[in-house]
Amino acid sequence: QNFANMSSFSKIKEDLSTKACTIIVFGASGHLAKTKTYPSLFDIFCEGMLPDDFKCIGYGRSKLDKQAFHERISLKLKGKLVPEFLSHCTYFRGTAYDDATSLKALGE
Repeated sequence: QNFANMSSFSKIKEDLSTKACTIIVFGASGHLAKTKTYPSLFDIFCEGMLPDDFKCIGYGRSKLDKQAFHERISLKLKGKLVPEFLSHCTYFRGTAYDDATSLKALGE
């Protein structure tokens, strides 16, 4: 891609790759997550813009185990880095998006 100022991009990439990072994707079991959100996160991962130990937690209401979740979010992902990316991705099932108990458990 063409970036107007590659030195700025390189600095951002360097800074981000050394910071702790946890990404929470609400609606992780839905269509938008599997077709847009996770493919975009995967692209960022492939560019090296995420720290080595980043975590990506999907929050949704669907009853999915880890394997089913990974199958769902990886439908649009291609390449040899897919398994490594998926190793950073987990799923948390909540009862609702405004449920205090579920959100508190997510934070633990």
